[in-house]
Amino acid sequence: MGKTPSFSVVVPCYNQARFLHTAVDSALDQSHPDVQVIVVNDGSSDETLTVAQSYGERVRLVDQENRGLAAARNAGLRIATGEFVNFLDADDWLDPDFLRHQAEAIQSSSSSVFVGEWTLCNVEAKPLTHGEFVVPGDAYRFLLGGNRMPCQSLTARRTAVEEIGLFDESLKAYEDWDLWLRLAAAGHHFAAAPKARVFYRRHEGTMSRDIERMLGAARKVLEKHRGNHWSARLRATKAIRYGMFCTNVLARSRQIRRQRGAWQGWRSLFIDVLRHPSFVESATLYVLFAACPPIRRLMGVAEFPAIS
Repeated sequence: MGKTPSFSVVVPCYNQARFLHTAVDSALDQSHPDVQVIVVNDGSSDETLTVAQSYGERVRLVDQENRGLAAARNAGLRIATGEFVNFLDADDWLDPDFLRHQAEAIQSSSSSVFVGEWTLCNVEAKPLTHGEFVVPGDAYRFLLGGNRMPCQSLTARRTAVEEIGLFDESLKAYEDWDLWLRLAAAGHHFAAAPKARVFYRRHEGTMSRDIERMLGAARKVLEKHRGNHWSARLRATKAIRYGMFCTNVLARSRQIRRQRGAWQGWRSLFIDVLRHPSFVESATLYVLFAACPPIRRLMGVAEFPAIS
């Protein structure tokens, strides 16, 4: 068993002061002994800065103008000293033993990324659904299918994240999905951290409710990673990627139908489907999969739910 790892928990915050105490307290109250907590105030106009300053020297504080989530996480990463980093959103929180269970997994594996379990909650912190990481044989091919886990459920080796260039600040969403893809493409292994649980809220203020932003970012990530891997060209992962894209396409279509009528909703759906980077390949493969399910199994394509 290796030495006990140290952790840095980076908490970016933009106008989420009402939740920030819960997030920071959960990081400070970990049963694991070696934890650095960093709060990045990303130009908030609410009481975020006051809340962060109330912790004094127990928290490293970065106060910057609003530059977006990816830039805020990068600002925290640049001053992080832990061997492993966790990216905790300001409206979410960690189980008290989260990092202890992460450390146990790290000590028994040479992987670079460790994924715990998660519980989706509503704004009042009432649990809705639970999820856990399924260790893939090919992490890159697995992740091409979508953002498999919430960002806060992972800890990643800090040097590995630094080596691949941190978060892509040009992305307005799914910057975590892009980072996991780049880590996997660089050969870093992903492993499960059993019992390491996080809690994340779904409410009106969350980024995943901004369908236009999520759809545009999904398209950009898919274009960025198109054809970067032999399996993306030869083993039908474009079809899986198509399912990830449609998660956002269908949500936008429903929204437009409610606001502007059925015709406009169906029109937006048709146009967005055609704009997918791998439409022809994906449509063809889905028809084959529907006509003959054994083809999907033969090609090693599995269906997995995506996390926004």
